[in-house]
Amino acid sequence: MRAYRWVFVVCFVTILISVNLVWATEPQPHFLYVLEGNGVSGWNINSTTGAVAPNGQGLVKAGTNPYRVASDVGGYRLYVANVGSNDVSAYFINRSNGNLTQVPGSPFAIGRTATAVAVHPSGHFVFVTGANDAPGDYVAVFKVESNGSLSPVLGSPFTTQINPVALVADPGGHYLFVADSSSTGYIDAFHVDMTSGALTPVPGSPFPLTTPAGCPGGTFPEDIIENPAGTTLYTADAFDNAVSAFNVSETTGTLDQVTGSAFPDYTCLNPDIAFDPDTLAIGARGKFLYAGNGGAQTVSLYDVNSGNGALTMVGKSPVCYGGVSSGPILRSDPSGSFLFTTGTSWTNCQGNPAIVVLKINPSNGHAAPVPGSPFPDPNPAGSVSGALVVTQ
Repeated sequence: MRAYRWVFVVCFVTILISVNLVWATEPQPHFLYVLEGNGVSGWNINSTTGAVAPNGQGLVKAGTNPYRVASDVGGYRLYVANVGSNDVSAYFINRSNGNLTQVPGSPFAIGRTATAVAVHPSGHFVFVTGANDAPGDYVAVFKVESNGSLSPVLGSPFTTQINPVALVADPGGHYLFVADSSSTGYIDAFHVDMTSGALTPVPGSPFPLTTPAGCPGGTFPEDIIENPAGTTLYTADAFDNAVSAFNVSETTGTLDQVTGSAFPDYTCLNPDIAFDPDTLAIGARGKFLYAGNGGAQTVSLYDVNSGNGALTMVGKSPVCYGGVSSGPILRSDPSGSFLFTTGTSWTNCQGNPAIVVLKINPSNGHAAPVPGSPFPDPNPAGSVSGALVVTQ
């Protein structure tokens, strides 16, 4: 009898191990969300090919003029900053099909124009910039309650420089960085209290952006991203046609500008190609940086120095390459294998709104359209504003 019990135990454990191996290798769903008109459309992503297809839910209502979007780590909740209604919409993400359901109490008022949103890596806090392009602009910080609703943390909002338009949470969760888009551009750097969510400026904050040699002052950064290791920060300095790079102190969060920064994207204040780049993305696990140039309708490719984060221009895509047009947001998936942006259904920058997907060559960084791209958008309801990849 005892021998039979051992046989049963061994068989049971073998079954558990087999099931766990199946779960571990089963591909998890990936989703893309696009802001258009006054709503959010959801797309399923084939994690192998990068191809996208509408998830079938149609346009989900957001606030007035949804502008930027972010998700938590794991892709369980989605947040939309609405510039027209000065609030942030919050949604639960159905992990099986990507459908969205508004959380209780959504949307949540910001008080000023909601220009950007980011989520703490823990998922416990949501950061939203309030920008009236005037003194007193700030970051509002919300705690995510157990039912998904948002409540302001003690001390919120936290003052920034004028016109905060983009922000990024450090992957380690200790710091928050905010790009202030003005003629004298700054990066506000905050330490994040991991318990309360309160923000405290790090030593030396705010950090001024500098202009490329020979360029007149006036950076106007439009986007800010951090490499996956959390060691280098980059801003898209649209007015100066450049990319700034800063090394991040792991212990204090202070910023030191990388030697050679700001790195030219186009000749500064080129009258034919003004205000580029306006968005940035990192690919191949931090090996390459991509600058989306909405005015020029191109994408620039930079090689990233693994030691100090410095950039070397590799080249630019042809105009309207693969349907790339003037999409203000360029984002990679978490694996760094694909680039996603909004564009047009024809590759000469003509046609209807579409999603453009480019596959990154991990050896040289070159990005080529995936089969089927550009993918026509069947439910546009006004101008397309931005996009975000959400994954497990």
